[in-house]
Amino acid sequence: MNLSFEKLSLEHKYPVMEIYNYYIEHTFAAFPGTKLPSNFYEKILEDIKDYPAYAVKLDDKIVGFCYLCSYKNYKTLKETAEVICYLSYDAKGKGIGYNCLKKLEDDAREMGLKNLIALLSTKNKISTKFYYKYGFKSCGIIQNIVKKFDTEFGIIILKKTL
Repeated sequence: MNLSFEKLSLEHKYPVMEIYNYYIEHTFAAFPGTKLPSNFYEKILEDIKDYPAYAVKLDDKIVGFCYLCSYKNYKTLKETAEVICYLSYDAKGKGIGYNCLKKLEDDAREMGLKNLIALLSTKNKISTKFYYKYGFKSCGIIQNIVKKFDTEFGIIILKKTL
């Protein structure tokens, strides 16, 4: 397995948005209700400008993306970042998610961050189990605040202290 990480840039726009839109259109893992236009990618780049962000490549094919971003963008929360990771379905179960999380945690430590937050759908059992496996703890659930595919669900807040 030849896994590599490239700094997220404009050249990754279409494969990243294709992966993200898959989750938007077919799963409860991403919160938007409808496919996002490709220019939404510029908003992602703006949100991550001061944080580590990567296109994840397996044998030179982009199979996912991961990044850290500000949690609430307040100076009082500067030691905390939100972790985001999406992998294409054919990349799951190969240890790639673990490698993404490890890389982001190492970067977070280098930045002096002390906390990582993951905000997940309560319907996303696979990702919740993944984050628990790697040391994230539940801080609470906000019940029934999202409605997608005519189904209400909540958001689970997970935290890992570095």
